[in-house]
Amino acid sequence: MYPWGSLDRIIEGIEKKKIKDTLKYLDTHKAKVRNWNFKPGSLVLVRNTAIEKSLNRKLKPRFLGPCIVVRRTIGGSYVLAEMDGSVLQNKIAAFRVYPYHARRKIKLPDDLTGLTGLSEGELEEIINGPEPDDTPPVELRTEGTIEELPAEVPEDEGWSSTSEE
Repeated sequence: MYPWGSLDRIIEGIEKKKIKDTLKYLDTHKAKVRNWNFKPGSLVLVRNTAIEKSLNRKLKPRFLGPCIVVRRTIGGSYVLAEMDGSVLQNKIAAFRVYPYHARRKIKLPDDLTGLTGLSEGELEEIINGPEPDDTPPVELRTEGTIEELPAEVPEDEGWSSTSEE
């Protein structure tokens, strides 16, 4: 016997406390917690998280889109297509997706595979790909072009710490 009581009673108390704290959190933040579940064919905007930490973000677009939801994955991320039918190759995390309220009715085809031009196999390849890590690649703008930089630079290609003269 433990000096503080039965272990089962302690575990039961912890479980009750977790449920109580979760309900309190949801009640406190009910205006902020959103659980949108967009159906295929819905129009959405994508939050531009690449600019959130930059100092010159004031004039940059906060949202990208509108985009069309092609499918929602099991993990909760979305496969999206642009309005011209081109499918984004990376899945988009659910917290970046917001509803788009069109000013006028936009007619979309019922069959999204006809719009995107992807076969079921190609769509499954995108869906089964890695989940988004929500860290956009670093971009370097030079004279109107955008070059994507690798996340890690091999030691033989980086700056050397010794001077070679």
